Amino acid sequence: MKKPSSNFHHIAAAATLSCLGLLGSAAVQAENHAIIMWIGEYADPRNNLDGIDLDARYAKEIAELMGVPRQNIREFKNSQLTLAGMRGAVQGLTSRIKKDDKVFLYYSGHGHQTNKSGGSGCTEALVTHEPALYYDAALRSDLENLASKASQVVMFNDSCYSGGASSKSIDGNEEQTKAYQGEIKSGSASDAGYVCGQAVNKMSRDLEIAGKDGGANIFYLAASADNEVAYPSSRGSLATLAWSACMKDPATDTDRSGMITGEELATCAKRWMKSNTNKQQTITAHLNSQLPMSFARPVANGDVQRVDPARALHDIAARSDPSYRVSLTPANSTLRIKQDYLDFTVNTNKAGYLYVFQVGSSKRAFTLLYPNKFDKNNYLNAGSARRLPGDNWRIRAGGPAGTSSLMAYISPIAKDFAKEMDPNAVFGEVEADDNGMKDLQLEANTGSAAKPGGVTRYGTSAVVSIREIN
Repeated sequence: MKKPSSNFHHIAAAATLSCLGLLGSAAVQAENHAIIMWIGEYADPRNNLDGIDLDARYAKEIAELMGVPRQNIREFKNSQLTLAGMRGAVQGLTSRIKKDDKVFLYYSGHGHQTNKSGGSGCTEALVTHEPALYYDAALRSDLENLASKASQVVMFNDSCYSGGASSKSIDGNEEQTKAYQGEIKSGSASDAGYVCGQAVNKMSRDLEIAGKDGGANIFYLAASADNEVAYPSSRGSLATLAWSACMKDPATDTDRSGMITGEELATCAKRWMKSNTNKQQTITAHLNSQLPMSFARPVANGDVQRVDPARALHDIAARSDPSYRVSLTPANSTLRIKQDYLDFTVNTNKAGYLYVFQVGSSKRAFTLLYPNKFDKNNYLNAGSARRLPGDNWRIRAGGPAGTSSLMAYISPIAKDFAKEMDPNAVFGEVEADDNGMKDLQLEANTGSAAKPGGVTRYGTSAVVSIREIN
């Protein structure tokens, strides 16, 4: 791989640093896990749904695109998903995973909404096989327990809560809605004229509570907006078809960061629905929509594509664990080209190995500023600060005029970001293209020693902008 020159002019002292012993021990590698839940056959056959078995296939493909190995994907379906079975699937995942694991949950089936309390509010629930109702409060409790262990929770929910009229499908046939045909208790909601039991997508409000109370990043993708039903079809449910198509489409990565975020996925899915169906069903994203879902797929001809490296740093930061509080504070946010030197301080509340990335104003490369050939002792104790550059090296603004970016990254285990970089260079660099971005993202999210599906919990600072002026 070609190693580009940096956009900073680097000056390093000739003195050699002695190799200092690194503190700390390697953390146990975390992993990615998924549970796929779907109900196409209910105890009351009037409510059976077409194409839900195909949803399961698409959901497994999505899980693998997210980096979940096949052996870590568990499927629960139909009569397995009684109320006890559905809660057991979620609770069993909580018991099974290790601290810092990342998890993906998928559900396709009926939903329901009712006025459970007798007051003015509506209560949502998943409809289980019996049928019974897995109420939002129970799901919220189970998800909060899951979030207390997992470093990332992603849930895709392809269902709605209540009735709606049949209408023409994308292939011209009469089709169902994901509206349970049974007694629906009604009551007035807070919105004037609204009645509980009309089509409302579920769980977003309570997942938001779980996201605020829990320590993990949570992203929730809903099949439809409030007051809309979700549609199945013989080809698979429409929202799931949209999600699957967009995860495989390189154009979904609109900011060219090399990763597909939750927001980009939802935006693409909305366009897919408008282009491929005649349904009013709005895909909606909740909570941390900047969380990356998957690497963008390569273009059809296989050519290496340029990426926006600053956006790639933002994607790495979006995946960071919020329990890490890391800051990178520059002494000056504006530097004069060929005159001023970079000076900044990194603070961290947790111990770990520090790595500092820079993207120059030309946006041509990812640069690993620290550690480097002259300064390799990058372990920080909890609550400590480190001022950089060190005594043996300095960095002067080299232009061109524009904005460069810096980000600090703290990991409980040592990383090998330089393995694809020039071993003889003072500061490692890789091209700002698909290959360079994937090398950086994989090492950030997993690590050289990680087994397939392994992940690392880490913390980052915000991506800090430095203006370079003439």
